[in-house]
Amino acid sequence: MVVPIFDEETEQLIDSIPGGEIYRYVRKAYDHITKGAYFSSEEDVPKYDLEALDEIVKKMASKKFQMSEEEVWTQYEKISFYITAFRFERENERVSPC
Repeated sequence: MVVPIFDEETEQLIDSIPGGEIYRYVRKAYDHITKGAYFSSEEDVPKYDLEALDEIVKKMASKKFQMSEEEVWTQYEKISFYITAFRFERENERVSPC
């Protein structure tokens, strides 16, 4: 089962994590800059220079939240990890042993 990136349970998780607003801002910035292609399936994504894109988004978020780029990115990556772990656990709960 494929879980959409922006499903309701994931959004509730983001709301519950300190720094969730940073994650949402970074996600929205990627989406805006790539006109929605960043979060599309891999074959649909135009070839972006992801390192350059990361730098642009870091600078934008750093300015918005008045934090260093490193602090902003640490928060974004931490929440990304929580989301990945949450989804992994959720999917494994749905699969019951025989």
